[in-house]
Amino acid sequence: MFEHALLESSPRKTSPLHRIYFLLAYVAEAMVVGALILVPLLYTQALPRQLLMTDVVLPPPPPGRPPAPPAGRPMPVTHHSTGAPFTQPPIIPSHIAQVIEPPEPPQSLAGPQGPFVPGVPDGLGAGNSIPGGAPWARNTPPPPPEKHAAPKPQIIRLSSGVVAAKAVFQPKPSYPPLAVIAHIQGTVVLEAIIGKDGAIQDLKVLSGHPLLVRAALDAVKTWRYQPTLLNSEPVEVLTEINVNFQLGE
Repeated sequence: MFEHALLESSPRKTSPLHRIYFLLAYVAEAMVVGALILVPLLYTQALPRQLLMTDVVLPPPPPGRPPAPPAGRPMPVTHHSTGAPFTQPPIIPSHIAQVIEPPEPPQSLAGPQGPFVPGVPDGLGAGNSIPGGAPWARNTPPPPPEKHAAPKPQIIRLSSGVVAAKAVFQPKPSYPPLAVIAHIQGTVVLEAIIGKDGAIQDLKVLSGHPLLVRAALDAVKTWRYQPTLLNSEPVEVLTEINVNFQLGE
């Protein structure tokens, strides 16, 4: 029937029945072609095996990162046990007894040598002890009082002019021969401490030529002054002494 409808090419005028056969044949061919296209898409087994077996090459993962788990497998979860595992009791009791603990006894304030003394640091009262040492006894004498250092003698400072007026014995220094040959002259400044009796106790060179210093020290050590009084009491004096060296004198 279909072949007759498709192959018939008569020049004569077709009847309505032949038109219906032609339309049915066209629809049937369209269905067959559609089936041939859709069946391979619905059933993958019909796809070419060579296409399914093609390997896909993936780039390597970046360094420093752990490899990703394979698809379809969940990552394992590590459980860390912090204590003994819970176990199910073999028998569940019907009644739970209540445990009542007795109250703790009050702590005693008595120490190894007697009662504790509030407000007193450890080791200074009866019953108190020094950490790492033996406790103090009741009859332990108190520590001796600290000895106060003797007060330093008072020293007042006076100008060189005031001290020079109190001189009672002041011989001139001898001129050094080398300084005379070298024509050296000038002033030697000394810092001196004059004792309560007026004698020189200490000397310190502040300035002056080296060839003149020794002669000035030797001379000033023999000088004597009147004692300086403060509130009717003799005191030591700190002052400056100028020793002049002149070639023409």
